[in-house]
Amino acid sequence: MVASTANPTVLSSSGNNAYSPDHQYPPDSYQAPYYADGFQATQRLWWTCPCYQNDNIQQFMPDITISRQVFQDKDTYWKYQVSKLGYTNTVRLP
Repeated sequence: MVASTANPTVLSSSGNNAYSPDHQYPPDSYQAPYYADGFQATQRLWWTCPCYQNDNIQQFMPDITISRQVFQDKDTYWKYQVSKLGYTNTVRLP
């Protein structure tokens, strides 16, 4: 996997925003030859409010583990896979 994003990536919005997208896109480029590899990342959701707990950070829910891997599947194609909260998406590499 060649591309990367800032770590940590911090997204914020106002309290009246009822929807905040959570995209788990694959990297925008790959470089052959491929090698099997993987890593885990932690997603943390938190909030603050000036009128609650002196505007201190409050954890919204437990941390979420996001697993990503590149592997050669049984069909011999190389694939990229991301898994989060029991959902998995796998794409074949070019």
